[in-house]
Amino acid sequence: RTANAFSMSEFGTVNVMSVREPSSEMFCTIISTLMLASASGPKMPGVAAGIFGPLAEANINVDMIVQNISEDGSRTDMTFTVPNSDIEKALAVLGKVRETIGFDALQSEPGMVKVSVIGIGMRSHAGVAATAFKALADKGINIRAITTSEIKISILIDGPYAELAVRTLHSVYGLDKQ
Repeated sequence: RTANAFSMSEFGTVNVMSVREPSSEMFCTIISTLMLASASGPKMPGVAAGIFGPLAEANINVDMIVQNISEDGSRTDMTFTVPNSDIEKALAVLGKVRETIGFDALQSEPGMVKVSVIGIGMRSHAGVAATAFKALADKGINIRAITTSEIKISILIDGPYAELAVRTLHSVYGLDKQ
């Protein structure tokens, strides 16, 4: 059991773990036609809300979100993806709030795809992400962004490499033999 976050005297979530090979319950998906956008600005509370609030109000779906802090700790870079169909709309919305939020650079690059490896076996097997990263590198596929959860790795790559990436990941995890 996991402790109850609100009351240490009460029980929390029941966790059930099944130890299996990573590929026994793993699959690979692809979401194409994404735009990668990055906004660079001051490190202060409210930057994320200032970026994603207006995008949500404009009904623009944001998918991968990665935030990095500059080496000196004074700036933040917010990188995220939106569907290619919303590129112009997203750039217009962010252009309107640029001064309010205080970010000084906004970059965008269309034609990305997100490849995800999903499986419950990742919870109990070290190296699943490293295996994916090495397999893609061996095929000359550059990774633009990575997000993870307990059971999923999502990797953003250039669109022309989508099929090769999926075939490579299927092969490295033995999914092409199932």
